[in-house]
Amino acid sequence: MHDRSTNIIRHIYKQTCGDLPIIGVGGIDNTTTALDKIKAGASLVQVYTGLVYRGPGLIQEINHGIAKELENLGVNNIMDIVGVSIWKQNFLMSPQMLLDKMYIIHVKINSK
Repeated sequence: MHDRSTNIIRHIYKQTCGDLPIIGVGGIDNTTTALDKIKAGASLVQVYTGLVYRGPGLIQEINHGIAKELENLGVNNIMDIVGVSIWKQNFLMSPQMLLDKMYIIHVKINSK
C-alpha cells in the first residue's frame, strides 16, 4: 500500500506542478514512510492504521524524526522538502532554491 500510494502522490504532484495540496495516506507507520510521502509531494500526512498498531507515541516519533531530517538537511520549513524527490528525479529546482538563485544573481548584478 505504501509504495502504490506514494507513486500516486508523485504522479499528482507532477501533473499539478505542486499547486494542489496533497494529503499523503497509506502505509505510514514511521518517520521514513511519512517522509517518503512528503518528499513525493504530500504537504500533509494522515496516520491511521500505524497509529492503531503502534499507539499514540508514533506521532511524537514521526514529528521528532521529521524535525531531525530537516535539521540534517539545513532546512527550516517542512514545505521546503515537499516534492523534493520529484525535483531531484527531474533535475528541477525547488521553488525556494530558484528564489535563492534569483536573489544571488540580483545581488551580483546590482553590486557591480
